[in-house]
Amino acid sequence: VCKNLTNDPTNCGECANACAAGEVCGSGSCLFECPGDYIDCSGSCADLMSDASHCGTCDTVCLGGQICVDGSCTPSCYTGLILCSGACVDPQRDPDNCGSCGFSCGTDDVCHDGTCMAACPGGFTDCSGSCRDLGSDRLNCGVCETECSTGERCNAGVCEVTCEAPLVNCSGECSDTSMDPENCGSCGAACGLREACVSGACAPAIIHGPSLGEVRGATGVMDTYMGTSPYLSKHDGGMVFSIRENAIYSIYGNDNQGRNVYRIDHIAGTSALVATLTHNRHGSYPVIDDVGGYVYFPPSQSGPQMERMDVGGSHTVATMASAPNSATFHHGTWKNDKLWIVLNDYYLYEWDPGADAWTRLISYGSRAMCIAHNNDASDLIYVWVVGGTFFSYDTITGTNTSLAAFTTTASLGGNGQIEWIPSAEGVTMGFIYAVSGCSGEPRLYSIYDDAWYTLTDAKNNGNCNGHATFDSLLMRLYITDATNNVWYYQY
Repeated sequence: VCKNLTNDPTNCGECANACAAGEVCGSGSCLFECPGDYIDCSGSCADLMSDASHCGTCDTVCLGGQICVDGSCTPSCYTGLILCSGACVDPQRDPDNCGSCGFSCGTDDVCHDGTCMAACPGGFTDCSGSCRDLGSDRLNCGVCETECSTGERCNAGVCEVTCEAPLVNCSGECSDTSMDPENCGSCGAACGLREACVSGACAPAIIHGPSLGEVRGATGVMDTYMGTSPYLSKHDGGMVFSIRENAIYSIYGNDNQGRNVYRIDHIAGTSALVATLTHNRHGSYPVIDDVGGYVYFPPSQSGPQMERMDVGGSHTVATMASAPNSATFHHGTWKNDKLWIVLNDYYLYEWDPGADAWTRLISYGSRAMCIAHNNDASDLIYVWVVGGTFFSYDTITGTNTSLAAFTTTASLGGNGQIEWIPSAEGVTMGFIYAVSGCSGEPRLYSIYDDAWYTLTDAKNNGNCNGHATFDSLLMRLYITDATNNVWYYQY
């Protein structure tokens, strides 16, 4: 948060340096009273003649873009412009204020470099009495009164995108070539399907993660942007991380429909509505394939339909073959080029994208969820069943193996959640973050020693907000809590 250290009584001279009771902050120091002509405004020493936050009176705040002059809010002007009768003008080009305020050129004259002239010199064009360079003037680019959009410049009479460092212009879009898989290291240098862009170089998207102690002992950090954008409620909001775009796709809202899909730049703090699904998705958690090409929206409690969205720039949504059953608060996973999910008849199903077909495999006798690590090192998925029993299922051999049971009774209705975390022990190992039901306390399963553990700084998922996703580039687990806050654990 930006603070004025010169007069903020809670951050006086430096951040978190609060003045004592009865003191005020003036010129960055805690004082017993404000000096000279300064006025005490709730502990802040303010010059009412020039302070835009206390202009004329303590409670008068000038609007954005205004300054305080002699106790009155007045429009401020960018460098090169001057204030004339309450408006910012360019004295070098304005025929009504040519050179200075109020100096108007004649009817047939034009204003150039602050001087009235009979005609514009070579290289300039008369645009309503103002001499303009149509090759570089963003307000008159190529043609008089053709203004470039915000963030664009005029180059050789054409508006083009400008990018602030370290971003560069790649085909009209600003790109960070240190992490953009479509422009890795340079514009147009795309990484392969199973690669990520790390420090400007393409690298295999297989991650060795933290140790058990690091995962168990991590302290949650509140993510202010993720907690408030784009909706306060996360009740419908499954979310999934896309390594190819370094972004999170999420369904937000609390209308028991969950149709709006947002692409969230969780680092820059921006989001955009990129797709609206045809079918209700309340109770359906998005799944991304292991090459980052599509986000799938599996069957939900509203019906058996499945849709998928192209992760590329178009974000096109297509409806796939309907499943044999719906799924109530169940979350699927991706492994070995197929989608796996336990549907409402308690059977584990696989969906083959090549055939667009569903196949029933094994019964677990109750509601269940499944998860897998997103790499090719293991053929296993992990299945969590109501009550807490836990299994591994070999997607190649069909072998189902019983593992250590959940340490408390598991109720998987109401947005329970499981999410994969990679491990320092190697790509075949890892951890599973699990939250039971609408008010469960998270637990951590370790594949390395087939055991469940508690977390030092656990965030319960009350109010049915149990959503999580793992950022495998920054090594962060993002989760939601009972009050719609979003936290991340940094590993």
